Amino acid sequence: MSWEIVRIAVKATNADSMKDEAFDRISEMPFWHVTRGIGTYDVYAVGMAPSMRKIDEFVTTIREFDCVENIEHIVVTERRSNLDDYYRTDTEEE
Repeated sequence: MSWEIVRIAVKATNADSMKDEAFDRISEMPFWHVTRGIGTYDVYAVGMAPSMRKIDEFVTTIREFDCVENIEHIVVTERRSNLDDYYRTDTEEE
């Protein structure tokens, strides 16, 4: 079975508490990296799904949150993804 990697960027609605709510709700989903954003987006996340259909379900679910104004996503199409793009390891040189 192959897995799809998806990266999302979310802009919360204007209320301050909505940024926290968006972060908390996305953190409860099966994304393996969720971080608070700076600049244009309030939340960034990276995750995997067994199919494009499942990714569409994730995106639709997030889009329907009242705390979300906008969501953008991209599916990583390079099948030989370099995991160093997603994970920091202790063996990296400083």
